[in-house]
Amino acid sequence: MIPKAMPPSRHGRHRTGHGIPPSVRTSPTRSGLGRLKPTRSTDDGVAFLTVYLILALLVPSSLRVGALGAAGSPAMLWALVGLLSWVSSRLSHKVPLIWNLGIVPTAMGIFVGAVTVSYIHSMLRGVPDLEGSTADTGLLRVVAWAGIVLLAHDGIDSWDRFLVLMRRMVILGAILGMLGVAQFVTGQSLIGWISVPGLSPGDIPTGIQERGGFVRAAGTAIHPLEYGVAQCLILPVALSLAFYDRQWRPAVRWLCVASIFLATALSVSRSALIGLGFVVVIMILGWPRRYRIVSLVGVGATAVVIYLMVPGLGGTVLRTFSDVGRDSSTTSRTDAAAEAQQVIAHAPYFGRGFGTFLPEYVIFDNQHLLSLVEVGVMGTLALALLFCSALYCARVGRRNAGSGLSRDFGQAFTAAITSTVVLLAFFDGLSFPMVGNVLFLVLGLSALYYRLTKEDDSVSVEANTALVLRDNAGDIG
Repeated sequence: MIPKAMPPSRHGRHRTGHGIPPSVRTSPTRSGLGRLKPTRSTDDGVAFLTVYLILALLVPSSLRVGALGAAGSPAMLWALVGLLSWVSSRLSHKVPLIWNLGIVPTAMGIFVGAVTVSYIHSMLRGVPDLEGSTADTGLLRVVAWAGIVLLAHDGIDSWDRFLVLMRRMVILGAILGMLGVAQFVTGQSLIGWISVPGLSPGDIPTGIQERGGFVRAAGTAIHPLEYGVAQCLILPVALSLAFYDRQWRPAVRWLCVASIFLATALSVSRSALIGLGFVVVIMILGWPRRYRIVSLVGVGATAVVIYLMVPGLGGTVLRTFSDVGRDSSTTSRTDAAAEAQQVIAHAPYFGRGFGTFLPEYVIFDNQHLLSLVEVGVMGTLALALLFCSALYCARVGRRNAGSGLSRDFGQAFTAAITSTVVLLAFFDGLSFPMVGNVLFLVLGLSALYYRLTKEDDSVSVEANTALVLRDNAGDIG
């Protein structure tokens, strides 16, 4: 089902239900403090974004619509359909496309504009045919990500539907985590049997990778590092639900956390482990003391269990950090930084075009550096503005929220975005489909979280709790 966009009123304030017809609006929820009150309709963006998550997480990143080549990623094509739906809905409601977009969608529009200017600049100066093709694909990817940000921001209008999507994202992340654990244990990729009608393997290299004699978990991703970073984006939400959500049984909640956490560690990626550390530390800083103690004990117990059950893995992980500065991974990053300065000097303001600096030239393993090369200073600043706006929404949304789950989601989005921004300094993350697809959805969800906590006509989670309890008491009476 294609979601309907939810346009603002002519006076700049949101209509009741943010533009959703009365028959589509959902009843309030008390979020993680109790059972959800059943909704009257599900005609929103949750189903669409769920399909997007399935395509982004569970369909192997190497599968493509063969006739479209690199532009045939099913998640990207689905996101483009969503963008067209959003535009169509706004036009049908006679709402200007750039009216009352919100903080993050506006920042996303600026980034799309910067990438478009970079694309035009590269086309005017002339590029090789191969770079021209990748420039086309790169622009389409950015536009598709914009569609996901817009749908996430405008396509959901109640806390209960927001929570449904959060739970589904965590479940899919847990399934992906279980696949990674199974890969580590069996030493097999286990994704060769996945066949989707209409999709065929592209020219992206895939296969099992090893480090220190251990198979690295990669799930359906192209690379274990990509897999670990994508899981770091989902883990904070899983932790928030584990501590505060009462809709699921505790065993289910903590199984999801364990699956995602363990799989990230078993990617045996130094960068993913750094991201894992950032996530845990940022989340702990936002929790009450009793939750901090539980989390620290849980992390310590998990580390001991892994150490005892997988002899030698601890030493391998320690060596990945002790060899920093001596191994080929870090030396290549250092050498690439020196070369990047020369490349940036040729087009410092607008860059060469997003996606045009091919791995055959130099692999920077640093998205911030690669952004300076591909979209220049202007595009890199626009990307930084996008990240800052999403962090602003997470922090202000947390302040606007009351307590419990509604408040902790702000910390979860802060942890997810901050850890990813840090990790983008260790690899060219936007060149990997899974990371880009999940990251921009999280940016859009951070904007949605801010909107739900800010709107005058939205009821706080704590007020919803009292309302649901009152209704339930009336039903019993």
